[in-house]
Parts: sequence; C-alpha cells; structure tokens
Amino acid sequence: MVLCMFKGEQSVISRLEENSPILSDAYVSFTVETPLLSERQRHELNPLIIKICSATSLPNTPVPIEELKRLCVPTYCKYKFHNFPAHQTHGQIHGTHVYFKDVNVILTGTMKPGELQRYLRGPPLEIEVHDRDRKMEDKKKPCLLGEDQVDEKLAEVRLLACKTTICNSSMENEVWHPHGVAKVSLTDLLLGKKYLNISAPIHSCSSPNTAALNKQDKNKKMKSLDACSPLPMGHYLQSDSLLKVRVEIAVPLRMHAETDDAEVTDCPYGCIIYIFDYKNSSLLRDLVEEITEINAKALQLDCYSLHKIRMALATLKLEGTLEKASELDIVTGFHLLDGASHLFVLEGLKDKAIKRLWDRHFERSYRHEDGQLEILYNSQLSFRQRLYTDLEAIFYHFRLCKPLFSIVKQPLLYVRGTVPWACFQALSRLSYLCLSKKLRDVIQGDLLPSAEMITALSQEYGVPFTDEDLFNQKPPLLSFSSDDYVPLGSVSREKKVVYSSLDNKNEKYMQWKKEIADKISSERNHIGANIDAVCQLKGKRKKLQLEAFRISPADGKSVYNYSSQSLNSAELAKKHLRQEMAKEPKTRFTYCHEYLSATFDPVDVAAACKEAFAKSKSMWLSPDGFVVPGFKSSIESNLHPWMPDEARVEELREKWQENALYANMEPVLSRGRWSWDKRHVDFELYKKPPELSMTAAPLT
Repeated sequence: MVLCMFKGEQSVISRLEENSPILSDAYVSFTVETPLLSERQRHELNPLIIKICSATSLPNTPVPIEELKRLCVPTYCKYKFHNFPAHQTHGQIHGTHVYFKDVNVILTGTMKPGELQRYLRGPPLEIEVHDRDRKMEDKKKPCLLGEDQVDEKLAEVRLLACKTTICNSSMENEVWHPHGVAKVSLTDLLLGKKYLNISAPIHSCSSPNTAALNKQDKNKKMKSLDACSPLPMGHYLQSDSLLKVRVEIAVPLRMHAETDDAEVTDCPYGCIIYIFDYKNSSLLRDLVEEITEINAKALQLDCYSLHKIRMALATLKLEGTLEKASELDIVTGFHLLDGASHLFVLEGLKDKAIKRLWDRHFERSYRHEDGQLEILYNSQLSFRQRLYTDLEAIFYHFRLCKPLFSIVKQPLLYVRGTVPWACFQALSRLSYLCLSKKLRDVIQGDLLPSAEMITALSQEYGVPFTDEDLFNQKPPLLSFSSDDYVPLGSVSREKKVVYSSLDNKNEKYMQWKKEIADKISSERNHIGANIDAVCQLKGKRKKLQLEAFRISPADGKSVYNYSSQSLNSAELAKKHLRQEMAKEPKTRFTYCHEYLSATFDPVDVAAACKEAFAKSKSMWLSPDGFVVPGFKSSIESNLHPWMPDEARVEELREKWQENALYANMEPVLSRGRWSWDKRHVDFELYKKPPELSMTAAPLT
C-alpha cells in the first residue's frame, strides 16, 4: 500500500491480511510530511497507477464456491505491463464477488521516448483472474517404474502422447491452471484522459499448446497431474463476470501523442496492406513490378534483366547482418493469393519504400468492375523492427489450395489438434485482417501473423506457386501502341517483318484488336473522368478549418476545475466564449456542426433564469405597496373554485325523476314484426306502403 504515495497521498494505513498465531489483528500506518515525488519528478517519471478494484459475478459452475475454497488457493490476479516484471495481487477469499485492494505503480518515464505510445496503441492489457488454482503439495510420493501413467508412453516415439502431461515452459515447478482473462484497453490515455474506470468482461483462457514442443523442449521436466488434475474451466461468459479496473496517470499524455512515432529515430519502419480482388490483374502487375523495382534498386540488381532479378529475389534471404542495417531500403512481407483475392502485407522504411508505394496511388486506377479494393495505411504508425525477415525470401509469395473464407468455415479446423497451433493462428488472424478497415485496428487487435505462422500456413494449405500465377491473366510481353494502328484506306510503304503465331487462336492479337476497337468506337467521357478523379481524391481534400476558441489559464494563477464559485475555470471559459460570440450576434457557435444539441448557448441560462425570477418577484409589489382586494365574508372566502353557475344550481334543485330520459332512447319508427302474409312489405320499402283498410266504427 506504500505505492499509493506515488499518487500524492501523504498517509497510508494497511491491515494485516494473513492470519498469524501470534497476532490477532494489526494495523500499520505510513505518513510523510511532504509528497513522495516532487512536481519535477512527477513530470519526469509520470507514474501510471493500475488499481484492480473487484471481480464480480464469478462463476459458481461447474465447481461450486465451497469446493473452490477447499481445493484451491485464494483468488488472485496477475498481469504483465510491457517489459516490466509481472505483477501479482494478494490472494482473497473465494466468492462470487471478490474485492481487491491492489495498487501497482509503473514509472512510465523510464521507458524510451515513444515506447509508451506504441504499447498503448497495441493489443490490450491482459489480466489473468486465477480463481481455481489447485493447492499443490510440495512432497511427492515416489513411485516405482511402471506405476505412473506416463511410464506407459515411454516406448512411443512421440513424447507428448499422454494428455495428462503439461509442459513447464517457464519454471520447473510451475503448472498450468485454468483461469479467466480480462482484456483492458488503455488507448484512451492517448486522448489526454487522466483517469479510466474500466469494466472488462472476463472470458476463458486458451489451453496450453502441449503439441508445439521443439527439440530443445524435450529435455524439460514434465509434471504429471494424475493425482491432482486441473479443475474444469469456469463458465465466465454465462455468469457475466466483470473485472473492474481503475487506471490513473500523473501527467496526461499529449493530445497529439500519435505523432510521437514519427519523431522517434529508433522506429524507422512502416507498414501498408493491400486487399483486392483476384481478377484485378492490372493492379497485381503494377504492384509486383513496383516492389521488384524497389528491391532491385536497393540491392543493386537493377542492371540485370527482369527475369534474373525475379530469380535472385526469390532465392535471396535476409541475414542477420542485413537485418540490422535499418538504412537498407527494401520491401519485405508476404503475398497471399487464394483464387478469390490477393493480400499484400508490406513493410519497409516508412519515409522511403512505404511512402513511395503510397504515393503511387494505385486506387486511382480502380474501377467498379474490378471488385474489392482496400488499402490500409497510416503514416503516424511506425515500428522498431521488421516482422517478416525469417521467411524463405525477401518478399514471400504463396498460394492456398482453397479460398481463405472457405477454409475458416470448415468445422474440423476448430477441433484441437487438427492443424498446428501456428497455422490456426495464421488463418484466424488473416480472416479478421481481411475484414478490417483501418491499420490502427489491425495493430491494436494483434492481427498481423508472425513469420512462423505464415510458414506453417504455407506448409499446411499451400500449393506449388509459379510465375504464371502472377502474370497469366494479362501477359505484358507484347505492347501495342496507338501509333502502330493503320486506319482503313491508308497504305503503309514501310516494310515490317511480322511474326504471327501458328496457334489456332492468337490471344495477344485478339486482345490488341479489342483495345483498338474500343478506342475507335467510344470517345472519352470527360465528365465521368472528372467525377472519378474527384471521388478518388476526396480522401486527400483538406477539411474546412473552423474557427475554434481555446482558453488557457494564466501563468502563476491557480486553476479551479471543480469549484462551485465564480473561480471555476470552466465557467470563466464559457464567459470568455460568450464575450467573443457577442461580437457576432447573428451567428451561432457549436461544438459539432452535425448535431443541433451541441450548439453553445449564447447566454448564461442559469444567470438568465435568476434574472427573470428576480424581475417576476419585483412585480409582486405595486409602486404603492401591497394591494388589498377588500373584505370578504367567510362564505365568500371558503367558496369552492369549481363552484357551478347559478343556472346549474337551480337545475340541480329540481325533483329527480327516475328513468326520465329513457324515453329519448326509443326508436322513432315502430319496429314491430309483420305477419307472415305481409312479410313482403319489408322488401318493398322503395314503394309507398298501401293504406291499411279501416273498418267502419260500429253504430251504437
């Protein structure tokens, strides 16, 4: 808890957490007279404080909490921030809600310039929640040869045939246990925020890859878990488990911290990704030729023919000495084609090769019928080293046997052990990479596969790759210009030697003839060309720079961010804005011109309400003082405000007649039933009914 003093606190109290046979309870207090870090040290070291508050809704299934208390060690969290040592919290009692009072301080000022920004833009921080680590006994009962389950597999060739054996990758006595993982994103710190309150969902961790051992790992010690096998994984997602974390930084990062990479000299590399349709042969040819030209010039191979250059680049592999030379202006990476699309992941010097590829603007030649085209690039992102120097060639081409989207849809792919772990990771990352729209999302999601993953993918799903896969759709061997075309009716006196092909169908001649016919029959649509040019350049157009007011506190004066008095810096800033707005009374200002609710109030609403209330209150008195309406009797004073008028009162005083209004509800015409012999009268209503014969009255 002493680490809390790095936040500026001068007093810290801690309680004894573990049971002691000597002490029943104990409190320890640390107090300093002045802050532990001076203002200068706070700016230089810039401590980053990560506080794990609680883990809520931990799963009670498939193992109940009572069993976890009996079989497992107390619940704790563990994580590793960049290159700093791994941090582990104190154990807490098992339960569905576990509260931690853990504070970890990281001095970010000790990191290299720009390294913190690159780490925050990368994958999120993974915090492990260990709530089911079994208690391991130090004493192991010896057993004779043949009694252990692992002894049955000694005669087999494979070392890892037993499923109950787990490799110790880091320590000899360390055993893997199932746990939960919460991914905490810290990218909001790059926006200038000082505090982050994050509630990250907890999900299950991935099982260890026991089949990914190399020859050096065969001599490592194995630990059998037959007597105390790991507990089953908890149902974190079904229980909606959350990990609450608070992150604080002493000095907020600059608002333009994204540009730090461009200023750091030890990050000279950049990255650009091209994703386009398989049938877009023109873009494929132009891109491959540009990459070949860059690499040939950097390796001084541009004096040879194109065929020899391709053969040399296909067999040349970067060595350790060349890898360290950051000034070597070559393009490395890989090219994946699967029959449905092309994927280029290119890396090189950000200010030379990568900038040259971006300045070519291959998207300008894009047509709608060419299919998909995505170019992921960000000039503000830079990297310290190359990722793909260990591939078989400087620029590695490989082809998949099936389209990538059809491979990832196969159910057997997700059965553990069907494909190597590196191959599965490559398929998973590349499938998400093809759906991304920004390079920043690719870097933050850790979607770039490693060289080992690309090699494993090529070995599992790759098919033989030839040069025809790059240049078979539109061969650039012969080029016909418009000057070679002779219009009909004209005779050329120049003798030329024509070499015609003996094939039944000359593809080159048919393609040339089609281009000439299209050039003659159709004229260029200048309006459509201008529209396409504007659409292609709309990303480079400069946005309208709107006038913005910025208020900064005066030097030497205190800033009251949360004051309720007139010294509140926010209120003073709003007052200054209203003074500037008053110069243009017919203009309205807004925080965002796309939303009406973001319009800034031209007047102080609270002050206007107070002024209106004071004006209304001042009207309560007349110039002569209070106005008395006069004397009222007790009957008039107690008169009900909803008293009916006198006419209604007189009507209510009349005598009540029961069912007096029911006579108004009777029908006007008689609806009695006709006799059977006169039933036809009902259907002849359009006629005048005959007069009923009236019998004469008897004489009396």
